[in-house]
Amino acid sequence: MSAGPLDQPVKCRAELSDEELLKSCKPHHRHAVALALQDLHGVRKESIIRLSPSYEDFICSKLLCDARDLSILYVFAEVTLWLCFSITMQVIYLPKTFYSSRVAAGLILHFIGTWIGFGERFILAMHYASHRSLFSARLGIAAKVLNNFPQLVLSNFFGMPCGAYHLHHCIMHHQANNFFPYDLSATTPYQRDSPLGFLHYLTNFMLHTILYLPFYAAKKRRFAVALGSVCCTLVYLTVCQTLFSAHPVVFFVSLGLSSAMGPALLMFGNFGQHMFIDKAKPDSNYSLTINLIAAPFNMTTFNDGYHIVHHLNSVLHWSEMPLHFIRNLDR
Repeated sequence: MSAGPLDQPVKCRAELSDEELLKSCKPHHRHAVALALQDLHGVRKESIIRLSPSYEDFICSKLLCDARDLSILYVFAEVTLWLCFSITMQVIYLPKTFYSSRVAAGLILHFIGTWIGFGERFILAMHYASHRSLFSARLGIAAKVLNNFPQLVLSNFFGMPCGAYHLHHCIMHHQANNFFPYDLSATTPYQRDSPLGFLHYLTNFMLHTILYLPFYAAKKRRFAVALGSVCCTLVYLTVCQTLFSAHPVVFFVSLGLSSAMGPALLMFGNFGQHMFIDKAKPDSNYSLTINLIAAPFNMTTFNDGYHIVHHLNSVLHWSEMPLHFIRNLDR
């Protein structure tokens, strides 16, 4: 079988070969460059399923903005199929009362599939798709629907209410840039080497986020975004109440547990990424976060370890981050 787009080497506008990059860098940078090259050319492991190369070529040329994001589409498709299967099985087999061994079995299986199988992959796929549109504008209104589907539908099953992620991450976090009090997820006011400091951080985030996000958007005079946030939250709460009334066990397994677990994991990740901050330059992208190069999770999270690079340029394609890191090591 011929190779598909995911089998092709990453193309990142490099003027120099790997050998030339290693030779031209400063001696004390050589090890870091070698590690970053592993991320640049490593075998990607974000997606599980694959289509035939002819189908992949069609999808990349006709549907996607960037062929390098085919693995993001695969992740969204896998998560959609899994959630449809899991929730259907829950509705069919789980009782409406909690006193049953089937409830425990259903909860464990859903947890394994959703969080262990797809949690990290989905959150990072949605993260990069929120910065760069996945589907091409050539698709018209269908592109808008498909580009918003992960954040409006799938995100709810990972503890992120519909419509909240883009406002929180792209509009608030990246614009306020981990600067308190404007960024609610800023880590600067907290004792970052203390478990109690993290609990304080997490509690503040979980209690205030839903109310603060539309307020933040309105304060920035983005009134349409603020209104959209309020409407999405009302829809989310209405759906949760309706599902709980119809089948409380399915609600708890599919949405209830994730509504507590999702924010906790997201904030744990953000707390870790913004734990080491230079007090003298807390507003500098080079000193408010970290890069983790050649970390195994980079192959399953679209190079999420390159967080300094991401804050420097939030729309830089994830596949180009290692090369950007190499080119800017002196900074």
